[in-house]
Amino acid sequence: MNNYQNKDRPITDKIESIRKLKTTTINKDSNNIDIKLNNLVFIDLLVYLLYDVSFKRILEISLLSKSIFKSVQQTISHQQLSIKFFPNIDHLIVFMNNDIYNDLNSSNKEPVLKKRNIQSPPRTPKYYSARNIRGEVNNRYKYKIIQYKDIENLYCTYKREFTNSGINHFKMIKQHLKTITNGDSCSSISSGNDSDSNNDSGSSDNYRNKLKHVIFVNRVWADTYNMNPTCNGFFKFNKIRLYWNDATFPCSSTGEYYDYDFRENNILFEYSFEFLKRYNPKNIDITTTSETKDYNTLDLQKINNIFNCETIKKIKFKHHETPSSFFLQSIKSSSSSSSVIKSLHLRFPNFVQEINEYINEDSVDLIKKLLNLDHYGEHDSALLGKEELVGEFLKECNISNNTTLMELIILKPVNYDYFILNDSTFLLESLIGNKTLTTLGLSAFVIRKEIKNYNFSPSLKQTKLIRKPIVESSSKTLSPLIEIPTITTLHCEFHSIITFLQHCNDNSNIKHLIVTSDEYLYNNKYYLEEFKEDSVFNDDEIQYISNFLKQNKSLQYLEIKLDQIKEKWNIFKDTDKILHFFKNYFGSKKKK
Repeated sequence: MNNYQNKDRPITDKIESIRKLKTTTINKDSNNIDIKLNNLVFIDLLVYLLYDVSFKRILEISLLSKSIFKSVQQTISHQQLSIKFFPNIDHLIVFMNNDIYNDLNSSNKEPVLKKRNIQSPPRTPKYYSARNIRGEVNNRYKYKIIQYKDIENLYCTYKREFTNSGINHFKMIKQHLKTITNGDSCSSISSGNDSDSNNDSGSSDNYRNKLKHVIFVNRVWADTYNMNPTCNGFFKFNKIRLYWNDATFPCSSTGEYYDYDFRENNILFEYSFEFLKRYNPKNIDITTTSETKDYNTLDLQKINNIFNCETIKKIKFKHHETPSSFFLQSIKSSSSSSSVIKSLHLRFPNFVQEINEYINEDSVDLIKKLLNLDHYGEHDSALLGKEELVGEFLKECNISNNTTLMELIILKPVNYDYFILNDSTFLLESLIGNKTLTTLGLSAFVIRKEIKNYNFSPSLKQTKLIRKPIVESSSKTLSPLIEIPTITTLHCEFHSIITFLQHCNDNSNIKHLIVTSDEYLYNNKYYLEEFKEDSVFNDDEIQYISNFLKQNKSLQYLEIKLDQIKEKWNIFKDTDKILHFFKNYFGSKKKK
């Protein structure tokens, strides 16, 4: 797939437009009406100009005028979340240290981590006394675009793997931040005193240490053995990633690692996940070895103790099967009034593997019951084409009565090639009655209506499957969604987009459609055999998309989230862009 991106205008063009708006006047005698942009109006627009842009661009905007510079200072120092300004913590420390030792002009460069070791405080030049440095710092600080001494909660990213050696790095980061943001930082550096108690002591300067917490907004790789990764609550981790493989397991202590049961069977060992309480994350990602070609994954089965961490609001399985027992409990536990879990990204369990390998587990008995299997060994034929199993499995979760879950994204199993679902009716019927779900992901389903014909090819001396997708007036397989009016956002698999657009015509509750790809689906050899001749949409499908864009009155946003394509359009404003996208990148190609 080609990368198709809508490019924003260069920031210099935006700045030039702003300058023109600021300098133009209203000419009543001419036909052209020029509008003068009031400074107050510009301040209101500033948040949008600074939203999710680079540090360099922020500096360019700040240099428009003195008043704008002050406004930018306030915005990026006190509205980090609003503008998504999350600097890397190591880069930021280098930027802060430039106050004392670098020329003021160096602050016009985007902070870059230099080779020097930031784990020890910088040395003070001999000709600087503590008083001279303090005066120099305070003089230059007011011109710094980031007013870091006034920030209480600093939102940053951390790009390293968090390991046992990393804990010392974090302690040094805390010391640096406390030292630099403290009003008496220069005397602390000059005296070489590193202790937190000294750094937190009172100061005669105007600037007192206001920094209370550093919150990491990106996913940090968790180390299960770190005793206190938060450094006594100073660092907060919104998101962590749990990873294990044949050499690394989620053991919370050496005692757990040397447990006999763990040594006997690490797949079925019941891990405590006590280490999660040290991080107290809001979101967790669960993954294992991601070699999709060989499916070399380590899919642990007894991970339900994750629910003992009461701060978790979102759980996402990436390169890892969701065990059926976890699948069931994640939805049942989120039904509790005390539960804080709002979002679940789950993969369908690998039912065949569980029946084959985990015969004595309670979850296997449930699967056999749902499949009406009297004894072990009949599962292969029973599971094929069993969309009913999915519906019955969700009914066991009692999801229709869940009162806390707002987002449920369902993906295909990692290691189960045959489990490609084409009918979502049974699953959706199990949801009827739910009153809190607003987002539903059905990327595990490939829903595309088509006519199949088999033609004999004399040249190949074999019968060839000819598949022709067809466009119907409506989608019956998604119709149960109409009875769940709270759902306003849907995720769908790419080849299913026509079916979902058809449903959006029938269901005015759907406002946002997100088209996604699952690498485990696109690496699936059976999926590829089905769709290798149909990697593009035919003319009828493109025409349907065109008609939908012209006639649609309810769907507001269409978002594409594929490997190399990230787009989000307002359907009412971006009709031409959407149609151009599908015609040029996924429309029928003429063979040369």
